[in-house]
Amino acid sequence: HRAITDADVVVPIGCLRGIGTLGYSGSHSGLFPTFSDEETQRRFASANWVDSRRESRRRIKESNEAAWLAGNPFTVQIIPGGGEQWLGVLSGEAEIVANEGETRFDEAWSFSAPALAEIVIVGICGGPSEQTWVNLSRALAAAERLVEPDGRIILCTSLEESPGAAIGELLDSATHEEADRKIHRLKARDSFVAAQLLHTRQPA
Repeated sequence: HRAITDADVVVPIGCLRGIGTLGYSGSHSGLFPTFSDEETQRRFASANWVDSRRESRRRIKESNEAAWLAGNPFTVQIIPGGGEQWLGVLSGEAEIVANEGETRFDEAWSFSAPALAEIVIVGICGGPSEQTWVNLSRALAAAERLVEPDGRIILCTSLEESPGAAIGELLDSATHEEADRKIHRLKARDSFVAAQLLHTRQPA
């Protein structure tokens, strides 16, 4: 964005998440691709995000490079907590903030279950701004790790946001293969969300 490249000082403020979190492209994601062009934003939302952890790291690398080229070494990052709380705020040199923040995030949010469950109930807390398809897809990605094969996932949400183009293709497809092909071909803002929905539908 022209205003960013022309500014003397830019201080990005973002919500820090763990590496591999669906839809997260690193501590600079609040800057890039958020303020890049439409084509770049759609590319970052591709369905490949669900297929490969390597794809997530590639996006982070590109986001970091864009911030470096824009001359933004400084950042402020909020570490999210449960129940609409925050665990902390870190500020300073971007790489140091990212490393420290990701460590704290993993300590707070990593989990393991002693056994898989036949039924997994997942909720999305927060007001309307948190009731999004992106958060829905993240909740499903977490639930997948807990459910038995052919088990059930019950998702509690107050989502009112209309489905995007990729989710529409998912609903209109007759088979898993057809849906997968359409979603990966389509460059839409909700492509990775639709891909996660399709991915979750296989085991549960």
